[in-house]
Amino acid sequence: MAAGWRYVDPDGGEHDVVNCSIASLTLSARRRGEATRMLHTSHGGAYELGMRERDHGVPLAPFADG
Repeated sequence: MAAGWRYVDPDGGEHDVVNCSIASLTLSARRRGEATRMLHTSHGGAYELGMRERDHGVPLAPFADG
């Protein structure tokens, strides 16, 4: 499940944000030349994406930023 809303930029523009808070998250990360590391949380993962596109398909919350 994802939630969307519109943020107001400091310069007066706007951008949409889609957020998904999830119960668990496992991430695999590796720097060049190093071994892969696994990061895990059982209850605290979240993902948020800010974008200028308005055709992302996620309904926006019916309230304004600020």
